[in-house]
Amino acid sequence: MRIEWINYLFRFLVVGALQVLFFNHINVFNVAIPFFYVIFFITLPVDVKGIPLLLIAFLGGLTIDVFTNTLGMHSTACLTLAFARPYVLELLSPREGYEFNSKPSVAEFGTLWFIPYGLILIVLHHFVLFSVEALRFAEFFWILGKTLSSAILTLLIILLAQSFNAKSTQFE
Repeated sequence: MRIEWINYLFRFLVVGALQVLFFNHINVFNVAIPFFYVIFFITLPVDVKGIPLLLIAFLGGLTIDVFTNTLGMHSTACLTLAFARPYVLELLSPREGYEFNSKPSVAEFGTLWFIPYGLILIVLHHFVLFSVEALRFAEFFWILGKTLSSAILTLLIILLAQSFNAKSTQFE
């Protein structure tokens, strides 16, 4: 079990470094910014919930905040994502339920399941993130446009990363 948590820590360090060093510098038409690091939270095993999930999300968001100097914006968005995740999993659960320690991914549940799951959580994360950034209701349409465009870009990059991961596991 400890090896598994060390593996998760390493995975977060990799996606966090990718976010800070690479993805934060992508800005498509000053509207869409990919937040690839959310892949870590949405692909955690379905059995991770409650206080451990909230703690992981807070620490992960805080780490991104520290390296991007965003003063709690990512922590807030990650906590919201972590709070909503069990409800979204329940909403989209298969009839027979989830197997123990299953991980939400394209390889495990398929693209048609993963797209709505990922999109709901990514849109929620981005909406909270951009709302905290704007802090004004007058900016609602700016927030909505930036949320939707960034969410689509983020989902496409996550699906691309998932396709590489699925192909590499087929040959093992």
